[in-house]
This record gives sequence, C-alpha cells and structure tokens, in this order.
Amino acid sequence: MTTLSAAARQALQQALQQAAALGLAASSVVGGTATTGAVALTSAAGTKVRLRSSSTKVVVPTSITVPAGAKTGSFAISTYRVTSTTQVTLAATANGVTVRTKLTLTR
Repeated sequence: MTTLSAAARQALQQALQQAAALGLAASSVVGGTATTGAVALTSAAGTKVRLRSSSTKVVVPTSITVPAGAKTGSFAISTYRVTSTTQVTLAATANGVTVRTKLTLTR
C-alpha cells in the first residue's frame, strides 16, 4: 500500500473537487440591475472556479476561489440594459466539469 504525502493528498482532493451546481439570486432581472450568483462544489477542498457569460450584456468575474473548508462561493453579476428580453447562459467550471444556468434580462 502506498502512503501519500500531505501535499499529494491535497492535490488529489483539489483534482476531485468539481463544480456541482450554479445558482442565481434571481433567474430574471431588468437589464442594468445587479444580482448575485453562487457556485457549489462537490467537496470542500478549496479551488479556483472559472466563470463566463454567453453575452457582453452580463458581466461576471473571470474566476473566483472557493476557500479550503468551503463548498460554495458567491460572486457579483453586473448587467446592461437590453432593448428586448434576452436570455444569457452563465457557466462555472472547476477541474474540467462545467455547470450552466440561464439568466433572463428584461427591459
């Protein structure tokens, strides 16, 4: 049986930590209104989560770091005004696993 060093155990835990869910404070907002999002991970090892938006009308941070010991991390979402109802896909990726949700912008 092989014994892993503390550093190897930590690296393995981080590699196993994946994005499990992506949620929004509101699924629909008036364009120009700020809201928040949260990403849930499969374990509490601490990891960097990449974020992206399918539209320039919705701005999210490039990434957030969920600290060791936590399974969730939140982030601010900025939106811009739209001329018609617009549905935007938001995505969060941790260790190769991506989860998505939709945010609807209204006039």
